[in-house]
Amino acid sequence: MSANELNIVISRLESELSLKKRVIDQYREKAEAFAVQQENFKQQYDAFQKEKDLLEKTIQKINNITSNTENIVVLNIGGSTFATTVATLSSNESIFRPILSGQFCIQKTQSGEIFIDRDPRMFPLILNYLRGELDVLLMRYKELSYSEMLQFRKDSAFYATKIFHLQEVSIERNREEIDDYWSYDGKTDALEFEINKEATLTSITLFADDKFTAKMTIECDDAELYKERRAFKGDSNGRYVWDGLSLNLLPNKRYTIFAKLSGARSIGGDDCRAFVSSDSFVMKFYNYKGDSNNTTVSKGQFPNFTFQFDHFDPSNEEKI
Repeated sequence: MSANELNIVISRLESELSLKKRVIDQYREKAEAFAVQQENFKQQYDAFQKEKDLLEKTIQKINNITSNTENIVVLNIGGSTFATTVATLSSNESIFRPILSGQFCIQKTQSGEIFIDRDPRMFPLILNYLRGELDVLLMRYKELSYSEMLQFRKDSAFYATKIFHLQEVSIERNREEIDDYWSYDGKTDALEFEINKEATLTSITLFADDKFTAKMTIECDDAELYKERRAFKGDSNGRYVWDGLSLNLLPNKRYTIFAKLSGARSIGGDDCRAFVSSDSFVMKFYNYKGDSNNTTVSKGQFPNFTFQFDHFDPSNEEKI
């Protein structure tokens, strides 16, 4: 290559190099401008973020004020008003949980009170339970009259609380069994008894070794509460449980039970208790004044009774 041709090549390369430098300079200027713009955007973003955080805090404060107001609930129970909170009404299982969640259709007064058409006298005790004031509830419950206790039990069930728990008790009357066989010959065994609290009689046990027919009758104040005839056979222990009963019995009332059995002889009870206590439940026995086929407080038929009753236990601790 001649010197002239070499100069032409060098000149062309220098032109291309000069052009690329100009392009690079243009890109550098744009990059610097973009960096400045990016910094501006970052500053604007940070400013907007601070404004957003401040706005969210302001909204939260407003919501807290609003929620505190909305958390107050006014109940109108049969014309009497009670102010409480959503938290209190939701604290324990009751009818108020589905009411507040909208599951139940409710009535409201013109002023927005939740209206429940119920006697309001026992409702302060319901509130004591919902507020967790169990010591206050227990003290006030002990001060109630018997009729008020019955009303409180009904209200507790109506408001679907768990202040009362269904408890079963078994009353075993006899301590021993008579080896000599108990004779019937169509006679009627009879016994009187009382209980200390309202309860449901669910079964009565009879001594019965073999096949029997029997007519069971229960009376109170000369009024017949129950009468049924059955044919049955005793179990290997010489007993038959007359179950399927559902008799609601009241406290301090004298009841008389009659059992007219026909069949073979059976064992009988001996050294029986006149007074049986199980937890808070008490059953007392009395001799029947008429013919009782020798069944008395101390011996004879009716070895066992079972009852169910509502046990007052607002702490929700099941009794054993």
